[in-house]
Amino acid sequence: MSYYQSPEDVFDDTEAMNRWGNEAYAAALRAARRR
Repeated sequence: MSYYQSPEDVFDDTEAMNRWGNEAYAAALRAARRR
């Protein structure tokens, strides 16, 4: 299983963190669906 660290700049921007988190969650759901 691969893990990715979030970009440093999202820690200062809550909107960017929400977008990044939502994209990461969506990617995890897509990966789970393929199994």
